[in-house]
Amino acid sequence: MQRRTPGPSPAYEIPGLVSQLYAKVRELENLLPGRRFTPDGDLVGSIGEA
Repeated sequence: MQRRTPGPSPAYEIPGLVSQLYAKVRELENLLPGRRFTPDGDLVGSIGEA
């Protein structure tokens, strides 16, 4: 049985992904002024309502 060579942890990607998420939230809010898209669990519902 071969052992997997340890590489960088996928956790290192999280900060970049969170930055992308907030950038997309800003895009949505610019597209629909007055509508809030908060990435705190209500994001999917807000997109559905919009």
